[in-house]
Amino acid sequence: MTKQSMRALWLENRQLRFRDDVPIPVPDDREALVRVIAAGICNTDLELKAGYYGFQGIPGHEFVGVVEKGPAEWLGKRVVGEINLACRKCDWCQRGLGRLCRAERVGQDADLLGFFRGRADLFYGRDETGKLHTSL
Repeated sequence: MTKQSMRALWLENRQLRFRDDVPIPVPDDREALVRVIAAGICNTDLELKAGYYGFQGIPGHEFVGVVEKGPAEWLGKRVVGEINLACRKCDWCQRGLGRLCRAERVGQDADLLGFFRGRADLFYGRDETGKLHTSL
């Protein structure tokens, strides 16, 4: 494993294995890089392992981590993130129902062991007073 790669749990052909050669995600200007410190396996992950959708890649999208790169106000903060990326333009999004977005897509590079790259505007954390902080 190099500094440019991370250890990851990899799902391929319905088999799970560890890989040490997965590139560390590189965030763009709207994203942040989160070091995953805890993650869970949900029923979706079990369905993927059973062959649903022919998925190949890194399972696990329910996580807690610490922002290592990204907007200054998030650096060092413990966050949870959202991997379902709503378009914010369709009728559902305009009504505040982004979870029902017609153009929703799933973010990439979530990982149970290493890092997550995601849109910083979809992170949730707590400010110094303990209040939930949901926007930049």
